[in-house]
Amino acid sequence: MLPIGPEADLLRRAALWPSGKIEITADQIDTLDRRLLLELAHEHRLLPPLFGAIEASGLAALWPELRAAQQRESMRALHQAAVTLRLLDRFEQAGCRALVLKGQALSAQLYGRADVRMSSDIDFLIDPAMMSRAHEIIVESGFKPFFPVSVENLSFVNKDQAYFSGKIMIELHWRLFDNQAFLPWSFEYLWSNRSFVSLMESKKVPTLPRDQHIFYHTLHGLRHGWQRLRWLVDLTIPFQNENDMKNLFSLAKEYNFVPAFLHTSILLQEFFPNIPRNKN
Repeated sequence: MLPIGPEADLLRRAALWPSGKIEITADQIDTLDRRLLLELAHEHRLLPPLFGAIEASGLAALWPELRAAQQRESMRALHQAAVTLRLLDRFEQAGCRALVLKGQALSAQLYGRADVRMSSDIDFLIDPAMMSRAHEIIVESGFKPFFPVSVENLSFVNKDQAYFSGKIMIELHWRLFDNQAFLPWSFEYLWSNRSFVSLMESKKVPTLPRDQHIFYHTLHGLRHGWQRLRWLVDLTIPFQNENDMKNLFSLAKEYNFVPAFLHTSILLQEFFPNIPRNKN
């Protein structure tokens, strides 16, 4: 997941920002391979917490390249949020029920702010009955589909369609996994229990219920072998919350994922041994 070295060690500790505080000194900054650390932060979607931790230590002025990178990321995130809101508005006007997945929605749900998690795309879970209309709306909004087939045909073998416009990518999901039986939640169930989070000021968007969102996020990370440290970092929040852990393991029992969740708990303890742990 991370190479061995002081850059990876600092990134792992800084990754817990804003929920955790770390001590960073000017001497540490001076001895690091800053280019490597920036590359790792981008790769693992951890630029915001790295900058936040450096800034909280009063050392941001010593690393202007990091500040510039974070400013670019902030602008990109604002643009991403604006596109999300614009498409949700168009979906609503067309009668397409849609939930925002992962990305900024999960960031707001876990951290109370939408800018902690970096995301390369915008994910929507659409009412399957309206996926053709949702596809039309996205294309009419200037995005080009990645797969040159209809969403009806694609839905037989794939969980989503990807779209591109400039540097913005959208994934339109009609189910959470390619195999619906892997996590058999109906859209009606998720919509009926949806949560709302703020992306920009008072603008609220619908997303998965907290427990189901974290559970889905965990399975997503497991299926991808925890390729990005960001995904594992996110689980340190529910890992420290008794109610979250109780609900997550209840879902794990219901869907036969207890061994996978125990493995994830062990992995969390190995990567972040100093976080307070819920002992229940």
